[in-house]
Amino acid sequence: MKITYKYPVFRNRLHKIAAFSVLVVGITTSAFSEVTYNPDKNTWSGSGTYSETINVSGDTIFNCSAGNITLTGPITGTGTIRHTGPANTLLLKSDLSGFTGTISNEINRWIEMYSVAGNSTTSGDTSMWDMSHISFTASHTQGFALASQIDVPTAIFAFGDMSTSNASTTIQSSSKSSTVTSTNAKSLIICEVGALNKNSTYAGKFEITANTLSALIKSALENGH
Repeated sequence: MKITYKYPVFRNRLHKIAAFSVLVVGITTSAFSEVTYNPDKNTWSGSGTYSETINVSGDTIFNCSAGNITLTGPITGTGTIRHTGPANTLLLKSDLSGFTGTISNEINRWIEMYSVAGNSTTSGDTSMWDMSHISFTASHTQGFALASQIDVPTAIFAFGDMSTSNASTTIQSSSKSSTVTSTNAKSLIICEVGALNKNSTYAGKFEITANTLSALIKSALENGH
């Protein structure tokens, strides 16, 4: 990079240094935002998109204080994914077929779940994101927001278990679903819960968002409410 100074070097040395410092700070804050891992604390933090494989062992924290974290790479392991904050959203677009642990939303910000080609299977007019081997839990009003980005009229989200003691906790269809070509509408979102047979209690709500044509249907729960 070539830097051209407008003023003579010695006369305006302080002016030039100050201007250059502002330029460096601007580059640092905008261009180097990233998601990083601290092995000593088993914690992921930062903001942006992480596309590599993550193996979840024990309590693995995703601290979204600095901004939204989007995961697109495969997730494996048997531990617990803990969404902590105190702010911002964890977005999951990952292949979870190799993960058999728990996903826990511990702050009042959504975990957004995106059904995409890389994590779901499609048969005819229906897609299926099979998470029937995974337990889900939430503590606050904002629980899990479900979106389909596959061009099919019906998208099924299959959860192994869903639990909360908070009556305000919400699972909802998301306005971020893409529009289906054949219907010119959002996918119908179907939520299936209970394959792990844990006898858990879900005291929360299932909601259809007002600003989307999607619908959210709660299947007959074999366990709990």
